[in-house]
Amino acid sequence: MSGFNLYFEVCGHIAQGHVPPSISCLLFAFRLLLLEKQFKGICSIPIGEVTYHLVARTLAIQFKDILAKHFNPHQFGVRTHGECEIMVYGIQVMLDLHLD
Repeated sequence: MSGFNLYFEVCGHIAQGHVPPSISCLLFAFRLLLLEKQFKGICSIPIGEVTYHLVARTLAIQFKDILAKHFNPHQFGVRTHGECEIMVYGIQVMLDLHLD
């Protein structure tokens, strides 16, 4: 079995949720990259495990229509166009209704 086929098989097990807990905790782990900000403070950037993100992104693309039906209209990140305008308008309406 070639390395690519083995990697593809591992990705399939991850996508189906057939990963033992001792391994799955490693898939959700990330490295924290700390960068010094220009003026002061530190910026932390989490870098996740690449294989997990590859599988998650692939599943999100594959099931995008189902996810959109499930999450809309309660969120603004899945297949929503003009989401910033929708949120700004919603905030304006809420401020108009609740002047306090």
